[in-house]
Amino acid sequence: MRSFLSWTSPHRHSPREQRSAAEESQMAREPCSIRPMEDELMDEFYPHNSSLRCDGSKVAAYPSTGGIVLGFLSNIEKSYLGIPLSQQVPRSKDPAEEDTLAVKLLQVGAHWWPDYRLYAKHIRRIRGGPMQPDGIQEPYGYHFPPQIHVGYPTTSAAADGTGGAVWVIKITEDDERVGPYAPQVDPDHLLSGIPPLSKVPEDWEYRIGKAENMDERGQVIKHYGGRWYASVEKCPDLPNTLEAGVERGRRYERLLHQMDNAMYLDRWLDLIGRREKEMKLTDSRRC
Repeated sequence: MRSFLSWTSPHRHSPREQRSAAEESQMAREPCSIRPMEDELMDEFYPHNSSLRCDGSKVAAYPSTGGIVLGFLSNIEKSYLGIPLSQQVPRSKDPAEEDTLAVKLLQVGAHWWPDYRLYAKHIRRIRGGPMQPDGIQEPYGYHFPPQIHVGYPTTSAAADGTGGAVWVIKITEDDERVGPYAPQVDPDHLLSGIPPLSKVPEDWEYRIGKAENMDERGQVIKHYGGRWYASVEKCPDLPNTLEAGVERGRRYERLLHQMDNAMYLDRWLDLIGRREKEMKLTDSRRC
């Protein structure tokens, strides 16, 4: 396995990051063929139909606040929220219904985004595509919302489909090669609760995929070190209101815009490189 430094250094010293701030500003004002190309790639590999509430595992709500609440749910989570298991479900035309669904989605780990394109743009950079055979293109750490997985025990769930006690685990979207090197907690916005895991646990997809109900999901989450909350209201990672979900989403929006700044990105990658060296040096001294 290659070290983190070896596969980020070509990008860190690329011409894009050596441009001055003035050059970057000028380029932002000029038409650029790269942007339409990026848009085409997003449309091809991360398509989105805004007329649908549900398209496979992707479930979306369009709240009255604007933006989109986006989640990727298992059939267990869909059933829990009363969402039909059909592959495609039309979007509601009732704003109140969309608002209600948005809050329910937030409480099963979904995130609010100002628009779908912001999500698609940055998730493609994390996961890569056909043009990046190695997968990850850039490590994001705390700049990108983590995966949030929940398990609501059926004995404590509220009658409306959410609420009661809950098991919660957070996992970074970063590739496992980043390991613990990319900081997962924003130093300027320290929240209570546990930080996201820096990599997907071994056998996670297999075990969570075999769960047949919310109780079993909770047990899998517990097994991998998830946290128990006596009520969903006490969990800082599951917004109880649409406004709280939007506020969290706006914070990530600002962080993601920082990742578009070449100078900021260069400093971020240097920080990760230093952390890798320090952690490996510490590990070698323990041996």
